[in-house]
Amino acid sequence: MKHPKLTSSLLVLLFMVLAGGLQAQSAGQTLSKTMKHGGLKRKFTLHLPAGYDAKKSYPLLICMHGRFGTGSRMDAFSGFNSVADREGFIVVYPDGYKRSWADMRGVTPASAAGVDDVDFIRNLITFLKKTYSVDASRVYATGMSNGAFMTFTLACKLSDQLAAVAPVTASYPEKGLGQCEMKHTMPLIVLNGTKDPLVPYGGGVVKGKEGGEILSTDSTMVLWAKWNDWQPAGTEALPDQAADGCSVKVHTWKNSKGKTTQQLYEIVNGGHTWPGGSQYLSERWVGIASQDIKACEVIWAFLKSHTL
Repeated sequence: MKHPKLTSSLLVLLFMVLAGGLQAQSAGQTLSKTMKHGGLKRKFTLHLPAGYDAKKSYPLLICMHGRFGTGSRMDAFSGFNSVADREGFIVVYPDGYKRSWADMRGVTPASAAGVDDVDFIRNLITFLKKTYSVDASRVYATGMSNGAFMTFTLACKLSDQLAAVAPVTASYPEKGLGQCEMKHTMPLIVLNGTKDPLVPYGGGVVKGKEGGEILSTDSTMVLWAKWNDWQPAGTEALPDQAADGCSVKVHTWKNSKGKTTQQLYEIVNGGHTWPGGSQYLSERWVGIASQDIKACEVIWAFLKSHTL
């Protein structure tokens, strides 16, 4: 029996199938690791990008989960691994103590236990620099909720290690007003929902027994810009991409050289959620997960333009 000749359409289809297989094989490597710190066994999930080469140097992104979360869940929740594979950076997802971080609010189990998470992250960065090919000038931090409050904490207390930060669903803690010790200007991008039922956009007390008082999102951005001597550079309304009742406004600040150094993605009607992520709990409890943008894409686009 003679085989039919491969038409151009069949060749294209065959190429797509093969390319898909090659793409699947080129995905990065995700590893589960542990390290000792402060008498505790600390876990973290590490993602090395596709084609990782120890002879090259890679940016490092520290991504921290929210309260009750874990590093491995934040791995899947955030969507950063696929971005890391495409863009070529390392992502680490550490686990907090009892699923919490000792941020500047001082209200979590980690804080109550006296855990020094700033030093833990410092040691984690040191370990990763020694073990993998990390570009020390391009280390960044991001996180959601409790992880975002921890991101603010690291920006203030670990600025010698970080080039830029990206808190999601958090604003600056009242208790942190006298604690910030930044050693250099710290580029900042914030993504907050105006209808967040847990961390109020307008400031006040975070809902729950581990709340703590926080500044409003607007006050946070004004304060950060003042500390870093940056000026407002306008607001842009993004095109509405999804029929989810949300929209996005982007507020931008620039330094004296005209470079964008601070942004606020105001998720109008958005909730205590990761933009572009899943509706992990009902809207009644956490509000709407806006699909107008993908947080992982927006965050990396901002962070990668800054170096220490």
